[in-house]
Amino acid sequence: MMFIKDSLYTAITTPNIEQMVHIRLIPYGNTKRKIVDGKWVFTCQHGEAECYGDLIELCAQDSIVKALGAVAAEIPKAGVVHCIENYIQKPYTNNSFVQAALHCQQFYPYEANDVINCASNSYGELLHLIAADETDNLVPKHKGVPWAVANKQFTEETGDEIINNLLRWACQNYDGEKIEACYTQQE
Repeated sequence: MMFIKDSLYTAITTPNIEQMVHIRLIPYGNTKRKIVDGKWVFTCQHGEAECYGDLIELCAQDSIVKALGAVAAEIPKAGVVHCIENYIQKPYTNNSFVQAALHCQQFYPYEANDVINCASNSYGELLHLIAADETDNLVPKHKGVPWAVANKQFTEETGDEIINNLLRWACQNYDGEKIEACYTQQE
């Protein structure tokens, strides 16, 4: 959670960060899945409300892509996860995620009712399966959350650097022309 509230937030609110780094969050984490009676069943590390929250975030991200297009939606997709995670309070409940979706719609191009419906229907389940496939196919397999991947590769050192300060990592590792923030606000 600290990654989302600190390192990620700093990066996604930095002007032009998308010129140097592609940021993508997959709301899935340490969820497990299995087929029971011909239907996928998801078991989240922190219970059913976490699974519902993943669905809310996946559906919100999907709605943002539909509104803005895939490239333009990159930062807002990360932003909506930050907004939802920052708004909810423990103990997590399905209703707290609904309230977060309602709150965050004022900042992002989606209709909360559409997101809530998606989280409860087969399309939401499809989005959850896609997130599951992406997470389960990481090489090496993810061992925790967040699991920061750079250039489709994971190393502990890089993962730690990204989690601690994504902006600084981007500035240090981008080979092209760096954005202004690389020279003014890396601390």
